[in-house]
Amino acid sequence: MRFISESSEERIPCYRVLDDDGQPFPDSSFVKVSEGVAIKMYNDMVTLQTMDTIFYEAQRQGRISFYLTTSGEEAINIASAAAIKNDDFVVPQYREPGVLLWRGFSMQEFANQCFGNKADYGKGRQMPIHYGSNKHNYFTVSSTIATQLPHAVGAAYALKMDRKDACAVTYFGDGGTSEGDFHAALNFSAVTEAPVIFICRNNGWAISTPISDQFRSIPSLPCLSNILTILLR
Repeated sequence: MRFISESSEERIPCYRVLDDDGQPFPDSSFVKVSEGVAIKMYNDMVTLQTMDTIFYEAQRQGRISFYLTTSGEEAINIASAAAIKNDDFVVPQYREPGVLLWRGFSMQEFANQCFGNKADYGKGRQMPIHYGSNKHNYFTVSSTIATQLPHAVGAAYALKMDRKDACAVTYFGDGGTSEGDFHAALNFSAVTEAPVIFICRNNGWAISTPISDQFRSIPSLPCLSNILTILLR
């Protein structure tokens, strides 16, 4: 991918580790993780898939009322979680349970929330998969598309005002980029210079609508594991 601009101003380059075929660039400066971290990442991705299968089948059987899987997005969950610190705030959409899993949220805690039992931290007042954990700095999920983005900027600005060595990380999909909250959040973060990372899961679709029909911008990269990250400090 090559960006062409007639502007003489210096632009932020597009950082990539993998090419369009999923192969690493030979001159990449990417530093490999340790074997222990790599094994944990793999284990958590497999665990996430297994959990999704069990809970999705439970939903289809009528045991729980609602469920969304992270199929095809396991690496985005786990890799981003591994790259940030536990002190960093996570403001999710609804396909990031892998971040909680990485931080130590147990299978029982996931089940408590999905079934809305007495051990659920939300006391059964939220829909299934709307996880939240103060202990793990994971804001409670909201179904409304893109509303989490301005919230993440506000949280990041609070961290900046408190002089905390931390940032806020928020996730959204292609469809979220069509919402006004997306544009407001980017401007809000730029104006306040808040330490926030925006991660777009650019899989090319907004639910069942292709990105070509809902957002006029550069085309999404063809690989699910490619993440567009915008860091504004």
